Amino acid sequence: MLAMSTPQEGQHHDLFQIQSLFDEICRLLKEAGLNLKGLFLNADAGFDSAEFVAACEKEEIIANVKENPRNTANSAGHAYESGTHIFDDQLYQDRSVIEHANAWMEGFKALLVRFEFSVRNWMSLHFIAFSVIFLRRVNRKKNV
Repeated sequence: MLAMSTPQEGQHHDLFQIQSLFDEICRLLKEAGLNLKGLFLNADAGFDSAEFVAACEKEEIIANVKENPRNTANSAGHAYESGTHIFDDQLYQDRSVIEHANAWMEGFKALLVRFEFSVRNWMSLHFIAFSVIFLRRVNRKKNV
């Protein structure tokens, strides 16, 4: 019975081990020579937590996190009303363009796992995939 009360693999929420994972991502970005100060991060309501926002502030990353209405810590929206949390709705809506592009790219399984050793061939396959996605979008039949 005790085993059922602890989360099983694959059944964690978005914030499971967020601090260690976020620190690891930031470390890798810094090792790659990227400056995180002033970086803008769009995140959905699943990442609405004081711990995540504090981790972003520690790295001087601007977090645009949608308020989670089920989050009891923000049930009154205190952080949003007091101005300590600023949310840009237009920038949040623009993130769907990137999410759609990533979802369309998942349809090309050869690109998900990089089998190509040549950068030129790998990039060429991406351009072919982009062309196919573009042609699919342009060639849609309109409902009359």
